[in-house]
Amino acid sequence: MKLRAVIWTVVGIVVVVLTLFILLTGRAGRSKRITLQDLKRQASRSEKTINKLYTEINQAKAVPLTPMQSQLLTEAENNLKKAEELLNRVREGTEVAAVNKNLQEVHDLIGKTRRIIRRATKPK
Repeated sequence: MKLRAVIWTVVGIVVVVLTLFILLTGRAGRSKRITLQDLKRQASRSEKTINKLYTEINQAKAVPLTPMQSQLLTEAENNLKKAEELLNRVREGTEVAAVNKNLQEVHDLIGKTRRIIRRATKPK
């Protein structure tokens, strides 16, 4: 009985040590370092999305609209213009933090614009 207790105690200690080792040195907890190149790649994808949204707005304007719908689509266009200005700053930027902040604002504006277009074009 004594030998069995010693073996299980050793196994338990080894398991605890290995678990702590895995948790403390694992790469899953570390975030990936964002580079300027990654941000510029995201900016080019955002530019394509903005172009698609302009296409959607033009298609929506092709049909007769109520004044409210026209106002919403104008607001969406203004958001896209702001997003394009921010994208230009992203392309010219050299500081990762500033570029990341501008790109986040672009993504927020794209999301707002999508919601506005959806609200303006949904059937009543």
